[in-house]
Amino acid sequence: MDRTAVHPFFVPTELVAACWFTDWVALATRLSNNCSESRGVRVRVFGVDPGLTRCGFGVVDGGKGRTVSPVAVDVVRTPADLDLALRLLKVAEAAESWMDRYRPDVVAVERVFSQHNVRTAMGTAQAGGVVALAAARRGIPVCFHTP
Repeated sequence: MDRTAVHPFFVPTELVAACWFTDWVALATRLSNNCSESRGVRVRVFGVDPGLTRCGFGVVDGGKGRTVSPVAVDVVRTPADLDLALRLLKVAEAAESWMDRYRPDVVAVERVFSQHNVRTAMGTAQAGGVVALAAARRGIPVCFHTP
């Protein structure tokens, strides 16, 4: 079934992900340039645009210079009427699954930098926190990025 017929304002996952994916490509380029020069290898970055309703995930491989290759991109969704703890659990489980599958060298989490709604800002920060915790448990460095 075509979801746009049911929800006229539906935005495809790929389009949502592409909007923030360019930020992670720029960050991956900077990280890979710093790391590749010292290690001479590619750097895999797991970028996260945190959120409770929609949490964007992207994995890119950065190489020498400005070479960046996309690996995977998706949006994890949780229902707004679900209990907060369960929503955070779903985001954490998805992040853990991606980290185990793609084995990133570093996790880059976008910081909340400007939100007028305190409740939304708190949820966004909490989603970023559970991702950072999952990375720390795996010994993966985390950097927080301000767009």
